[in-house]
Amino acid sequence: MFAHYVLCLFCFLFFQKPLFLIYNWGYQDISITFKDVAEIYWHGLSLDAATAAYMSIVPILMAWVYAVKPVFNMKGWMRAYDLLMAILISLAAVVDASLYAFWGFKLDKVIFYFIDDPKNAFASVSTGYVVIRLLLIAFLVVVIWYIICLATRFLSKIGRYKYSALRLVAVSAFMILLSGAMFVVIRGTNTRPKTPANAYYSSTYFFNHAALNPLFNLFYTSFKKDDFDKQFRYMSEEKRQETVDGLFPVLSDSTELIIKNQRPNILLIVMEGMGACFVESLGGIRPVAVNINDIMQHQSYWFSNAYAGSFQTDRGVICAMSGFLGLPTVSIMCYSRKIRSFPGLAKSLKQEGYETQMLYAGDMTYLNFADYFLATGHDKLMSENEFAKEERTSKWGIPDHVSFQWLFDDIQEREKKGKPWYVGFLTLSSHHPFDVPYHQYEEPMDNGFAYTDSCFGDFIHKLEQTPVWDNLLIACVADHGYKYSTLEDPLYPHIPLFFTGGALARLGRDDKIVCQTDIPATILGQLGLPHDDFAYSRDVFSQTYQYPFAMMSYPTGFQYRDSTGVTVYDIVTDRAISGSDEQREHKAKAILQTLYNDISKR
Repeated sequence: MFAHYVLCLFCFLFFQKPLFLIYNWGYQDISITFKDVAEIYWHGLSLDAATAAYMSIVPILMAWVYAVKPVFNMKGWMRAYDLLMAILISLAAVVDASLYAFWGFKLDKVIFYFIDDPKNAFASVSTGYVVIRLLLIAFLVVVIWYIICLATRFLSKIGRYKYSALRLVAVSAFMILLSGAMFVVIRGTNTRPKTPANAYYSSTYFFNHAALNPLFNLFYTSFKKDDFDKQFRYMSEEKRQETVDGLFPVLSDSTELIIKNQRPNILLIVMEGMGACFVESLGGIRPVAVNINDIMQHQSYWFSNAYAGSFQTDRGVICAMSGFLGLPTVSIMCYSRKIRSFPGLAKSLKQEGYETQMLYAGDMTYLNFADYFLATGHDKLMSENEFAKEERTSKWGIPDHVSFQWLFDDIQEREKKGKPWYVGFLTLSSHHPFDVPYHQYEEPMDNGFAYTDSCFGDFIHKLEQTPVWDNLLIACVADHGYKYSTLEDPLYPHIPLFFTGGALARLGRDDKIVCQTDIPATILGQLGLPHDDFAYSRDVFSQTYQYPFAMMSYPTGFQYRDSTGVTVYDIVTDRAISGSDEQREHKAKAILQTLYNDISKR
């Protein structure tokens, strides 16, 4: 069955890798030379070989039994098994190559979160996009199945001889030797078993990802247990506690107020993917968010150095509403039991008599949104199901101009009741495939973000003409940065964060470093309310906020920045890939260890 191993390896080398490289050629304008391709193949060979060896274990065992006693249809069983392997290789190759442009990281267990919700999983792409890839998968399945099945041609020779004790010994000895060889290929000769880090060799992460076998990464991440209390053990508990004690300051009686009174109505707007790259005053390279830029500069208190706590919406929402930093290896929103213990801005305000509501005009079953929003204190949820069917004109749900109008009308009705209220709103139109009713730019992406920006601008300009404005505090932030560059780019997590509304006592620019997670404690601090249950959220207007820093995580690493610089650290290879600094690395590792300690106890 050595032939089966060789043919599986052949499929990785001559189908999966070329497909990934060709499909993502020119990714982030990265130039690829022949030498780069050779290095990708060389450094990925170890994991390609290990994956092929894993796929050959069952054929080896079947061949062993058949060689000793050919009492079953070996060829039929082998072809069925090979069909399954062909499907796995083809699916992994096409899905990995296709999703990389959207995700910026390799196929891993995150895919299973989306498989549970296929409607939303395919909302970012067109029907034609899906059909073409399904046809490609089908084509690859046929070709790869034919190639792997070539190994079955040797089966007739295996069962040719009659059973004998000598044959039993000879076959067993050979199979043991072959199995041992496969074990060495899988395990390697080093002390530690193989991990995705075996394919990492370059400071250009695209090359590392091109080298990494998607099936190996998928199964490695899937079978790695969520033993949170055993992950990221960088230091002793005493050292960890000593380090984090100074990073997240305790409550202070002295907070600088930027609002006129301590019981304003509060609107938190989380804008899908609205990275700083779209806002001119934040250094945007594609400044299409002209309304956000104008409102931020002239009607707001805004932060020029605000950073996201994670890379994806489900994590970013938790950062903004619960003040809990994103975790690199898991989406904690999918853990219903754990999120019920999370603090929430809505939950804290609800205890003070505020009516609370969450508006997301998409599918709230997606990634467990509804469960999280209810668990963190939102009394009422407004999803796409509450809108008329004819209003759903985009794949993700209700377009932003419709949901902004609904929000405007709802706020006017709330004003009549005379009760304080809090509303959270997560926009959705500035997301692939950018199917928006806005066509001022050539690029669909530019139209998508300009459209959401125009909806936001219209909403603010209408709202400021109503009595609601006078006692309204609006907090605006993006859920994460935008993937103009790789997740390892220090500029990726840079996002807009600003306060506006008639409740503001003063406007201006603030250049201190802040994190998305600081929103809950900062708002509650303005209201004079306790926020000690938000362990990782800081009141940035408090006198205790003496050490500004921000941290953002993604599946293969984290970024940590303070006034001394920014460190980008790779958790796969356990090394800094830019901005190496012992103190910053130590603090970030202490925070990561603390987060996983916390999650393990919830």
